[in-house]
Amino acid sequence: MTPYLLWALACTDAPTTPKESIAPLPESAPPLVLPDITVRGVIFIEVDTLRRDHLPQYGYARNTMPHMAEYSWHQINGHYAPASWTLPSVSSLLSSLEPARHGVFASEGGGVPTSRFTSPSWPVALQGSGWATAVFTGNRWFSEVSGLGPLFETAYVAGKDETGQANLGVLMPQVLTWLDALPEGNKFYLHLQPMDAHEPYLPRPEDLEVFREAALPFIVGEEGATPSQIARVWADAPTREDQREIESAVVDIYDAQLLGLDRSLYDLMNSLADRGLLAETLVVFSSDHGELLGDTGAGEFGHAIRWHQSEAQLPLLLLAPGIEGGTSDCLSMNLDLWPTIAGMIGAEPLGDIDGLDLRQACRGSVRGSDWSAPEILHDYGVASSLSALNHRCGSGREQGTPLGDDADATEKTRAEKLEDGAQLTTLLDEAYADVMAERPAAKCRN
Repeated sequence: MTPYLLWALACTDAPTTPKESIAPLPESAPPLVLPDITVRGVIFIEVDTLRRDHLPQYGYARNTMPHMAEYSWHQINGHYAPASWTLPSVSSLLSSLEPARHGVFASEGGGVPTSRFTSPSWPVALQGSGWATAVFTGNRWFSEVSGLGPLFETAYVAGKDETGQANLGVLMPQVLTWLDALPEGNKFYLHLQPMDAHEPYLPRPEDLEVFREAALPFIVGEEGATPSQIARVWADAPTREDQREIESAVVDIYDAQLLGLDRSLYDLMNSLADRGLLAETLVVFSSDHGELLGDTGAGEFGHAIRWHQSEAQLPLLLLAPGIEGGTSDCLSMNLDLWPTIAGMIGAEPLGDIDGLDLRQACRGSVRGSDWSAPEILHDYGVASSLSALNHRCGSGREQGTPLGDDADATEKTRAEKLEDGAQLTTLLDEAYADVMAERPAAKCRN
């Protein structure tokens, strides 16, 4: 069994015979053509819950982020999350390990993971080389309990419940104060994870008017609308046409939130430019996971639901002196980002990782594959509203999944990780067969 099962692993009552794979194997892709660069710092802007297909840079018809489009980014078109929610995805980003290896992929609820992050990480390694490190976020998973917050010398967490919709706008003064206090020439890694796109959905009325003229078919109160509230309204809708109107309205309010996010990002970029930091910094713009906006037609809204295309696809944009604007069809995951960054800036690498330096090998090409289809796992028969990446499952393994800490599975993936992107599709078939063989009647609980 392979740790890629974690993408697909689910409690399901699907048939015990795996579906025939309908997705063609990804084509090979040349490595990213990115130069060695000399920078003082890395600013990683990881917008929580941001779908790449809702950005104009990726062909979206709506101009949801006009200011960000003004910069000459290098754009990667095939970037994906290893999980559909923050904790395992960010843990993979910061360690370059697959979820099965860092082991932080399940929650007991209330912001308490079943396992605390303890793996070697890039922030700690950079600190050992004299870098200043800080995280500014609205996400509760950067906490002492999860083990993510302590990876950074400075951790400032201001949740969306206390900051309101413009989470980045509230975080930004703290961010700039930290940057201004750095000793001259001190190298730094600044990690930003704002929650402006995250539920509860509460866009400014004037932003919503840009995309929607009709009244909303559900109530958005002072604290915003949550996916669960919207799902209940959807379930009570008398006709499929009414349900489609609800789905359309969710898209509108999500897009309207991006307009506000774009303004805050523009203010941030201007502030960096005023300080001369854009001329000496690598800026990485991405996300931890996406968001279901009713895409499946089954009343599913939010994330941590399934490894659906809408939850899995991420933007990836790079900006730095020496990096030319352009696009690449490299198929990659967020555990590949820091090995690539380290190679570009000459930082010491972490040992024994699953991530790839994308300048040496992409996982494949997004072209010629079916990874742009509306749904991937449904095609393979592995889909459930109770993902093992979000819930503990009674499968007979202490860690809550059939994987446990299967050493053979880990070694298999590590041996295969330099193969082309074919593994990303073929292993889904294997994963489904493994699930059905090991736990045909597995039960999940919240």
